[in-house]
Amino acid sequence: MTAGYLTNGDTYEFKVTAINLSGESGPSNTVAATPRYADGATRYNEVTSSWVFEDLNGVKVIPRYDVTGTIRGTRDGDYFRVDGSWHLNNGKQLLSGIFWYVLIDCSEGHDVDHQTLEYPTGTTASRDGLSYSFKMNPNSLYKAVVWGGGDITYTGAISGRYSRFPPKGVLPFIAETPCF
Repeated sequence: MTAGYLTNGDTYEFKVTAINLSGESGPSNTVAATPRYADGATRYNEVTSSWVFEDLNGVKVIPRYDVTGTIRGTRDGDYFRVDGSWHLNNGKQLLSGIFWYVLIDCSEGHDVDHQTLEYPTGTTASRDGLSYSFKMNPNSLYKAVVWGGGDITYTGAISGRYSRFPPKGVLPFIAETPCF
């Protein structure tokens, strides 16, 4: 079997036998191996979401698509690199907000590193991003995640929101790459 037939991230079990002039040996103990993703392997995802209330008394939610967050993970030698960015669409402005960029070890099932971009009330930022690297365990699979929450401006002094836990009918502001 050649490496071309194995799928990255899947675990394979092997037993070895030997054949010589004396005959064939019994099988060895079972060993497991997981092919590693090649250096430079990259996965990407993004999310666009926000909402406004039609009026504060009736609390009718109107889904919007004014904040976009992106996340990219790249295996790079002994490191896993996380690159993330966000931007506002349709001429909106961020009033306050926070964006989390998290690296998760899928094999162990927990966060191993994170960075945040936090903006205080009244910020004029409209686009930003970050990049960081984590020395990875080469036998583990990882995924990169972005999520956020905050307030944005609309016309007529109406403010909108984006959140990981929005009202019903609004896309949650969270995106993640697959494990790789």
